Amino acid sequence: RAHRWRPLRNCDGRYVGGPRRGTITDATIRLRARTDDDDGIVACRFVGGGGLLSYEKHDRWIHTLNTDSGLCRKLMALGALETFLATLTDRPRLVFRATAVVLACLADPERTALGPAAAASVRLGLARASLGRWPLVSSS
Repeated sequence: RAHRWRPLRNCDGRYVGGPRRGTITDATIRLRARTDDDDGIVACRFVGGGGLLSYEKHDRWIHTLNTDSGLCRKLMALGALETFLATLTDRPRLVFRATAVVLACLADPERTALGPAAAASVRLGLARASLGRWPLVSSS
């Protein structure tokens, strides 16, 4: 059965929905175990960008589908960015860390509004650099 995703209000790049019950695959990392006071949180980054954050409630799961910037912003807010980065391979880690650096330079309201454009700019800049069209370091 198809699951409906809907945008989170005032939170560009993040959507809520998906299945309410199910299992966690090996492709995820547990960021926080569920306790009586806190939701458990697991995260998964998709090949090509974006990812899934799932919150373990007492009796169900709540899934949020995220663009790269939305996932990065939420991981920063949770204090879980470094834990998440440690699970990524070199190239995705570079893209995700560069996105986090750019987002950290923005105040919170601008971070939400400008996050998607900032993440796209980071990806484009790194892609051009890898093709030798826009060097990361000047030769002069």
